[in-house]
Amino acid sequence: MQILITGGAGFVGSSLATSLIKDGHKVTIVDNFSTGSRDNIPDGVIYADIDLTDDAQMNLMDSLLVGIDVVYHFAASIGVKLIQEKPKETFLNSTKINDNLFPLFEKHQVKVIFSSTSEVYGETKNRDGSKETDHLEIHPVQKPRGSYACSKLFSEFMLRAHTFPNVIVRFFNVVGPTQVPDYGHVLPRFIECAANNMSIPVYGCGTSVRSFCDIRDAVEMLKILMDDVHNNEVYNIGNDKNVCNMTELAKDVVLVTNSKSYIEYVDFGEALGPQFEEIYVRYPNTNKIKQYYTCQYNLKEIIKNIYETNFNRSSAS
Repeated sequence: MQILITGGAGFVGSSLATSLIKDGHKVTIVDNFSTGSRDNIPDGVIYADIDLTDDAQMNLMDSLLVGIDVVYHFAASIGVKLIQEKPKETFLNSTKINDNLFPLFEKHQVKVIFSSTSEVYGETKNRDGSKETDHLEIHPVQKPRGSYACSKLFSEFMLRAHTFPNVIVRFFNVVGPTQVPDYGHVLPRFIECAANNMSIPVYGCGTSVRSFCDIRDAVEMLKILMDDVHNNEVYNIGNDKNVCNMTELAKDVVLVTNSKSYIEYVDFGEALGPQFEEIYVRYPNTNKIKQYYTCQYNLKEIIKNIYETNFNRSSAS
């Protein structure tokens, strides 16, 4: 198949591209490298440096879509830290990209697998996790964090207003070796601190709960969704077994890496600004995607893989 990935130089996109190339697909990546890296692009991939907010570059984008079977649309602002710092840019970037791309997807009637976010769920209220059919919750307008969830949810509704086939995926903390800590991603940040025997900053009281999904599992789930049986569905992409609070996560990182680091609790406001509002509990219900794939990697295996790959060291367990 011929596949195009927007934002393909980022963590998830480049990992997916690597796997698709190995499977024998022809892959094109589109990225402006504002947060993605050229170093992430695997051999055998065609790539184009395009700013998807630039109207003048849409003729080139139009030509790239000729003959494409599936688009993985991952281009967007990333990370809680960046969203908190630049809420206006987050919203405008997302809406402008989709204003430019969705008419082209409609013209070519290409299948689009769209990257949304678990942020649209707000707090997980059900013991069995957030489901694709749940009513969704956005932060109050006074809280900048809500701009990300709002922009993604707007994009979901905008997507469904068109006729091209599509699948919406909501990611729950997908992690792996090439993910960087720069944009507030918690696990690479913890592991980097542990590798350098630095204190591990845990925000608040360390009771915030998240789940963690290995990028290798996420990629397999994403590839399954190319099948037309999944058209016009919504899927949670995550691992409902790797659920823990942030104190437990930090302790696991210290244990697996055999680090001398210790936990340092930091106030949310001090770390992320006075307007920050935390989502204290969020993890997925993955019964829908489990009909087709079951995640293979537990949390300690994920930590070990990131640590050994990024720092070229053996771990303690």
